[in-house]
Amino acid sequence: MKFRWILLSILNSGRRTGYDVKQIVDNELGHFWHVTAPQIYGELKKLESLGWVTKEVGPSKRGPQRHYFKLTDTGISALRAALYSTSGEIESKDEWKCLWWVISKAGNKQNKVHFLNQLISDKESRLLKLKERIAISSSDPESHSWDEFLSGWAVSELENSVQWAKDALEKLSISRDETSIEDQAVMGAQASRDDDEYDPSSSYDPFAGLNDSTLL
Repeated sequence: MKFRWILLSILNSGRRTGYDVKQIVDNELGHFWHVTAPQIYGELKKLESLGWVTKEVGPSKRGPQRHYFKLTDTGISALRAALYSTSGEIESKDEWKCLWWVISKAGNKQNKVHFLNQLISDKESRLLKLKERIAISSSDPESHSWDEFLSGWAVSELENSVQWAKDALEKLSISRDETSIEDQAVMGAQASRDDDEYDPSSSYDPFAGLNDSTLL
């Protein structure tokens, strides 16, 4: 998954310094996704050149003035469009987790339903192909038992992922409507005061009511 969507979803909640962004990534994604400060600043520079992010100087509570990055209207539009199109780029479980995290930060209920349907479609397609491959290999008398064990493990993981996503869909169907990306952008603008700095305890997570899964 493109790291830019992670950055844009962070900035969607308000302006941030590069240091703030690094804190958020480390605190909330660090257990499975690692990025360095140079990577963050390099991507922020690219986003600035695209017109999706602006940089401004502001005061700091802990020293000299700092550079703050802020999402533009163009950046908000790009993020909104990405919430419906990035699933085609996903190839690994960690990328699925990152996409889930982005949508939890910047998406509304409709985005989440779309994401889960895409995830289910992807997993069921992989599951079907895997079972077809297992059926072919099992007819081979030289098939190794260790390969069979690993294949069975993969099938179980995919089946659990599909079931977990379906359970999440069911929970979303009975949950109250959630804050839209437009409303979050407004809240983010209100939060972008001159003395605004990242506080991990204040992170907005509309998916907090859903149980996490180590299989996704």
